Amino acid sequence: MQFQTKIIEGNKNPNARIAWAGGGLLFLAMVLMCGDAYRRYGFWLFGLAIIVLLVGAFRSKGNVDVIDVSETDLVISPEEIRVGDSVWSMSQVSGIQFQVVGYDGMGDPDGYSFSGYDRGYNSYGNRRGRVNGMDNYLNFVFNGEKQEWQFYLADPQQAQQLGALFRELYSRRVPFEERDRTGHRTFLFEPVSERELADRMIEYGYA
Repeated sequence: MQFQTKIIEGNKNPNARIAWAGGGLLFLAMVLMCGDAYRRYGFWLFGLAIIVLLVGAFRSKGNVDVIDVSETDLVISPEEIRVGDSVWSMSQVSGIQFQVVGYDGMGDPDGYSFSGYDRGYNSYGNRRGRVNGMDNYLNFVFNGEKQEWQFYLADPQQAQQLGALFRELYSRRVPFEERDRTGHRTFLFEPVSERELADRMIEYGYA
């Protein structure tokens, strides 16, 4: 059993950086407009910032997010963790922890998805109040150094595949933790207390 997805990286679209520059100019213009001596310059800079922002947004086709789904694979099995060409054996890592917020398009009524899109539509067409699938993390320690990878969950089927991996890890006694968006312990994505976790592990034959 293995789970495969893509990792999340900084947006490398050069046109998105034009839009970010426009946003920076816009902020600077607003600062200048607060002072009487520089107000006129602030208005001119404000106009320039709007043009730069619109050009960047148009050329990047609206994909101006700071982070984006990369082409790099994350593959996890009970034997190893692989990110691109880097491979770590499960026997050589410790402190494995998954923090799962949800899959792309999943409802997010509490607004916990910090890079979710409460301001409109994201690049995948999701409405505000929905998770973008990018706020999921895998952490572990290798040779005393912490590794942290942000990964993408595309849909409910991929989330189910991750759940199947969790079951396999439990059954093989691979030490790991799964946690929710707030950092609380979960068991197969359901929030549990430490006592409930121990009971579930026994009930499902994992302990």
